[in-house]
Amino acid sequence: MVFYLVGVTQIVSLYSIFTDDTGTNPALGLDVAFIKSLTPTLEIPDETILVTGQSSFALIATENSISAWGSGFYGILGNGATPRIKYYPVTTNLSVVLQNRRIASVFSYSSYVGLITDTGEIYVWGYNSYGMGDGTLVTKSVPTKIVDVDGIVFTKVESSFTVCALTNAGQFYMWGQNDYRKLANSSLTSSTQSRPILLANPNISNKQFIQGSPSLYAVFAVTTEGVLYGWGSNQAGMFGLGTNNGTIYDPMIIRTGVLQTATVVKVKNHNYGVLVLTTDGKVCLFFFD
Repeated sequence: MVFYLVGVTQIVSLYSIFTDDTGTNPALGLDVAFIKSLTPTLEIPDETILVTGQSSFALIATENSISAWGSGFYGILGNGATPRIKYYPVTTNLSVVLQNRRIASVFSYSSYVGLITDTGEIYVWGYNSYGMGDGTLVTKSVPTKIVDVDGIVFTKVESSFTVCALTNAGQFYMWGQNDYRKLANSSLTSSTQSRPILLANPNISNKQFIQGSPSLYAVFAVTTEGVLYGWGSNQAGMFGLGTNNGTIYDPMIIRTGVLQTATVVKVKNHNYGVLVLTTDGKVCLFFFD
């Protein structure tokens, strides 16, 4: 199903599937007009709308509010409630929670949600068994600020149950699930990390980054020089080594095929495949065969 949420400056689409009370998957295609007709009190402004969602919920955000629907488990609605399901958008104003900061971007994975404010703070809520960065493993039903990073300005987050967060200085922070040593820190023995840590592996000391992309099995990162690094499980053959076994414990440079001399600008890391885009328009794909 495709959800089109339309603003003056952009059109965005969101793929999502909802499960209703009978356990079926109704084929719902919601556009802005339909959402407004269902919920007349929901005012969707003409400016750009931020969108995120997963298999069981969807969320749109304006500068100071969120509207969410679908499964309410784990507090996804962000208003303190945990209903089983919401068929219509529920709007929550976050001005007080965010101390009048504006929402700059949103992100999500599985059953949790996060946002970055216009001043670079990160707030998270929802399912928290792997660590969302707030210092606990307790599920949150309202947006909660992550800890230990006061004064740091975050600009971009990508997430699985492992989270990669970049700062305005190109620093690379991580937290969450640590299986396959995805946090690239040999001193961490736990399978979870509830507090943000700076990526400080000797293999990438003094590097600055433009992207970090995690999956359930591995992490990929792109430096400001366009060099692609990867670490974690190789069970899907995603490091381009010609095999699909073993674990890469420390970040390694990925130089295979068209990447031998290429400059990387973007990487998309999925659980069973990796898509890489280079400056000359080449696309490199590693995937489970």
